[in-house]
Amino acid sequence: MKRFTSTMIPVIAVVLLPAWLCERSDAATVTATSCSSADVQAAINAAQDGDTVAIPKGTCTWTTTVSVGTETAWNPPAWNTKALTIRGVGADSTIIIDSIPTPASGNPRGTMLDIATKLGGLTRVTAMTFNSSVYPNLDPSVYNPAMISIEGYSHTWRIDHVHFIVEVGNGISTGGSTFGVIDHNTFDLLGWHFGMYIFHPNWNLQANGDGSWADSLYAGTEKAVFIEDNVFNATPYSVAIDGWSGGRAVFRHNTLLNATISNHGTDSPGRLRSMRAMEIYNNTITLNDTAEYYYVGQLRGGTFIIFNNTITNNFPGAFSIENYRDYDTFDPWGKCDGTSPFDVNDGVTYDSGVCTGANGSTTMTCAGRTWTPDQWQGYHVHNLTKGQSDLIISNTADTLKTSGLTWHAPLLKWDNGESFKILRATICIDQRGRGMGDLITGDEPPYGTGITPQAWPHQVLEPTYAWNNTVNGSAALAKVTSTNPWRIKEGREFYNSAMPNYKPYTYPHPLVGAGSGAVENVNSRFASSSAVVRLSSAAGGRAVFFVSLCRPAPYLLVVCDMKGRTVWETRGGAGESRVTWRFDENHSAGNQAYVVRVTSGKEIASSRFVIAE
Repeated sequence: MKRFTSTMIPVIAVVLLPAWLCERSDAATVTATSCSSADVQAAINAAQDGDTVAIPKGTCTWTTTVSVGTETAWNPPAWNTKALTIRGVGADSTIIIDSIPTPASGNPRGTMLDIATKLGGLTRVTAMTFNSSVYPNLDPSVYNPAMISIEGYSHTWRIDHVHFIVEVGNGISTGGSTFGVIDHNTFDLLGWHFGMYIFHPNWNLQANGDGSWADSLYAGTEKAVFIEDNVFNATPYSVAIDGWSGGRAVFRHNTLLNATISNHGTDSPGRLRSMRAMEIYNNTITLNDTAEYYYVGQLRGGTFIIFNNTITNNFPGAFSIENYRDYDTFDPWGKCDGTSPFDVNDGVTYDSGVCTGANGSTTMTCAGRTWTPDQWQGYHVHNLTKGQSDLIISNTADTLKTSGLTWHAPLLKWDNGESFKILRATICIDQRGRGMGDLITGDEPPYGTGITPQAWPHQVLEPTYAWNNTVNGSAALAKVTSTNPWRIKEGREFYNSAMPNYKPYTYPHPLVGAGSGAVENVNSRFASSSAVVRLSSAAGGRAVFFVSLCRPAPYLLVVCDMKGRTVWETRGGAGESRVTWRFDENHSAGNQAYVVRVTSGKEIASSRFVIAE
């Protein structure tokens, strides 16, 4: 049976980059006078869409943000921008030092490089170092969005071969609904400073991640930020990746030393929703610091797909499912304790009465009760006198023991004579194991007039799956666990087994190699006639090519062997069309490379691919 080998990656890269079809053939390189922020900004301002901005070798301190694009609207956001490649001489040769001051107003510090991507072009940052560990006047506790902030709506960007030395803030953050690839970078994380945050607040032109939570999972597709083939070194320990606001990520083929994986739920970020989804696979994770890592990944919301990870941990733990709203109240959602309108509450008061125990106890006693041991696990007991509640983790015939966990509220303690009742929420909004639901919009005062609807968004069951992971060589130690197994149950909200019908997306990502000459896409010097030919699919002895011209015109598509002999040809004339080659009728036995060319008076596009048996 004939198949297409990995040597097809250049062609597949063209498949997923139709935005290049109108790329300027006369793209230029604008070289900054030096690596200073002023000179780099001047070069960016002088560059045209599709150009490369070259930053020379040297070490420069940036005290102001360098930007590509300006924001022209806020909700939903829009930008006036251009697609550029920003290229240094090499990691640790072009070195940018972070010395952007904290505003006197106390507002967040600015990012070092703020990029608004452009839909319809390749954005790339490569071959340099960003370092925030040099200047002691930078307060590590001050929030910093990122060294590189990349936002917008483009799906064709790449950050590669960059060295991030992070002692303030984090390395990269995403925004808007943009996705691309982060590959072959090194992140040195000094202290509790993260590699990256993945946000998709404006998915489908909504806000707060609401659009992402009202959309499908898209597992195994290109609809995510891909983080692959990176190295994360943390001292003493930190987090490689985190996110919320509907973020979607694929984290694969990375090497982590004392760096963990995390995500925020619909909890501490306030109105911003939980991370929507993450696929985590084929990573090598070593946790050998003196700290005890109770988990490799803390999963607080959304759907995760976790497999083929090799973990070495000085404390035998893997991925833990958490639900912070079990333990504390987070505006505007409240606590998931049977009272929030955004959750599924069964509406039953299961018991009520008066505490008869000693003052200041963390265990609630109600003398005379004859409860069945542990019948209230997973329910919430409410102290009606103090207006607090907590998750019940066990009970005897007449006592209730609660979690004793809290984010910022006072620990629940009981005094004699205080009233109680027992309620239950069966599903929490955006909890692990729940996915696409109704669209929620709006915000609470003073930022808006309210959230609509104030109701459970009817989220579908969308379990997390984990399989073929090991911790210290043991598959048993790598199993996903839940801190609330009474609500988030194995066999319903999560499975320690393979996800049915799941297939990972192409590896390496098709954008890997983009802009580095790995993609053979020959454009005419006349932009008015430029085109792209892409391989859409190949199966059953048939190869389907997609042809897209900036301006519709008659064209000839020719498949040639590497000696230039025509194997097959066809004609077309539409701006976009699909043509099918029966390669099983023309292809000789054995591996063979081919070139597909599109001509319209002159050659305007070509790509190379290989058929293997």
